[in-house]
Amino acid sequence: MASRRMCFCQILRGCPPIPEQEDPTTYTEEELDSMPQIQPRQQRILTVQQTPKLILEKRRILQPRIIEDERVMNRFQTYAIPQVTFRNKFIKVPRIEYETEIVKEPQLIWLPSTEAYPEVVNIPRIVVEPKEVYEPRLFYPKPQVLDIPQQRDSNYYPVGQSFA
Repeated sequence: MASRRMCFCQILRGCPPIPEQEDPTTYTEEELDSMPQIQPRQQRILTVQQTPKLILEKRRILQPRIIEDERVMNRFQTYAIPQVTFRNKFIKVPRIEYETEIVKEPQLIWLPSTEAYPEVVNIPRIVVEPKEVYEPRLFYPKPQVLDIPQQRDSNYYPVGQSFA
């Protein structure tokens, strides 16, 4: 691959001559410290944090509710009605011979009577209904870690041009 790559100066045929290889040189610690250092190539990472989102969480709860039903109840009221009746009474009339006579005598008796009257009564009833409740919650998405790939050593051509 290195043989295919051509430097721009080689295309123009104006490259300087390649210098001859010299013997390796040694440097002292002070000289090494004074030289500019190249940072080691590390994997580059980009962390993307999305904005928090407001999410409505739906829950279903059971809600008891009291309903009052109106019903017509038949009530009975008992009271007494006076009524005059006649009953037979045996009396003895004095005569030489006593005879028994039946005489009607008035008597007051009380007869029980019942009368129905309707009454509207509220009867409480408990009804349990499901109810949907929406709770707002703030959702923080996890930060996304994106790896930035290393730059490849390749020739980049402008878009739209083709090379033969």
